Amino acid sequence: MKSAISGTSPALDGKVAVVFGTSVGIGAATAQILAGAGAKVVAASRNVAALDELVKTIRASGGTALAAEVDVQNFAQVQAAVDLAVSEWGGLDILVNNAGINVAPHPIDEVPEEDYDRILNVNLKGVWNGMRAGVPAIRKRKGGSVINVSSVGGLVGAPGIAPYCASKHAVIGLSKSAALDLAPAGIRVNVVAPGAVDTAIFNDWQKDDKAREQFIALHPLGRVGQPREIGEAIAWLASDGAAYITGAVLPIDGGYIIP
Repeated sequence: MKSAISGTSPALDGKVAVVFGTSVGIGAATAQILAGAGAKVVAASRNVAALDELVKTIRASGGTALAAEVDVQNFAQVQAAVDLAVSEWGGLDILVNNAGINVAPHPIDEVPEEDYDRILNVNLKGVWNGMRAGVPAIRKRKGGSVINVSSVGGLVGAPGIAPYCASKHAVIGLSKSAALDLAPAGIRVNVVAPGAVDTAIFNDWQKDDKAREQFIALHPLGRVGQPREIGEAIAWLASDGAAYITGAVLPIDGGYIIP
């Protein structure tokens, strides 16, 4: 049954979801939307305090959710979150790999090696860890949906954030290959590529007011997106309404990549 936070999302009654990177922003909005549409949700993140608040919010609105402390770089922790969903609710239908980071901008020849390694480990290896933990459980359901979160930085370059763009381009390649691997099992793999969204990653990157305004002006709709707008698209991709879609990359960017 849909809860009070259902919004416009398609019905996901009886579905079980694990969402990685849920403490704030897109991940938190996605977890709420999926739960509001009737899914049972394991919300996974490193930020335990934020997770607990999110789960309280979901439950107060009539949804079903559990929290799992997870660093997506750690496969054992990722697997434990999937195992929690399976043990509590009998299986897994929806997997959302949203965890991602960025760091202070640097020209390509000045990027600290530790920054490069951390970004790739979270943004790319984290997605791979999510799929290798979650896919076996989804196979047992004879089908399901994986949604990986890339970025417009996975479709075009941007100055100063080469490792971030590299990781997000790689998420798209990883997802397309996974879509081909998993199609025979009835598992769909799709990607959303957000543009400027009111999240910590964007706000920390665009701190200068003038530069921020100039960047937002490159989005034809003329504004920053909201996390819920990404979450609604993820929920649709997870639903039967998108049953014939796999291997797709959906920009949600106010028109940023049109030019």
